[in-house]
Amino acid sequence: MLLLLLLLNSEGICQSKKVNTAYESGRIKKGNKVGVWEYKGTEGDTELKFDYDQGAILYLKPDTTEYLIQVDSSWASQKLTRHSRYLGSYAEFYQIISANIQYPDAARRDGVQGTILLEFEVNPQGKVSHYQVIFDQAHYFTDEIIEAFQLIPNLWIEAIYEGKAVPAKFILPFHFRISGGKAIEYNEAILNHFEAKKLDAIVVTAVLANRTFYK
Repeated sequence: MLLLLLLLNSEGICQSKKVNTAYESGRIKKGNKVGVWEYKGTEGDTELKFDYDQGAILYLKPDTTEYLIQVDSSWASQKLTRHSRYLGSYAEFYQIISANIQYPDAARRDGVQGTILLEFEVNPQGKVSHYQVIFDQAHYFTDEIIEAFQLIPNLWIEAIYEGKAVPAKFILPFHFRISGGKAIEYNEAILNHFEAKKLDAIVVTAVLANRTFYK
């Protein structure tokens, strides 16, 4: 009987696990998120609470900035009833990309640095679509960025405008630089040419020892 109880308890532990980090807390059962999860920002404030059992948003930190959305057939910047965002912690979002992106060998060999922009849409079903690198003058970085971005779980909160789910467009900037190489200044004005909602930039740094660091 004791052995049976131990086996049952062990099975229960394997099926249900609590997660509590600086940026997210909740419970995982059989590999899936269950119940209420809380996601925090870099300042430790709650940005999102989501009930995975009910598929319901319990809390979403207000955002009064404008988002580029598609209404009928036109794109326009608008303030939203509910803004679109990644369904999870952005800390997780950036960690996944940072852990999987590498400085392309050809770019490092040729000393190429610069700012690269990835554009993507979140459709009314909460899925990413139409993602593409829209600014890569040297064409060294596109494949690397796309491969890393595809590892992000495709779960997003759709934008709501005047009671209707609408497509929203985002831009994710990447700054590639070589440590010890020629110093460069990133031209943030590049972003002004694109109206989509800008996420925080990812910095990818190559060093001479053939290793890549991220921050």
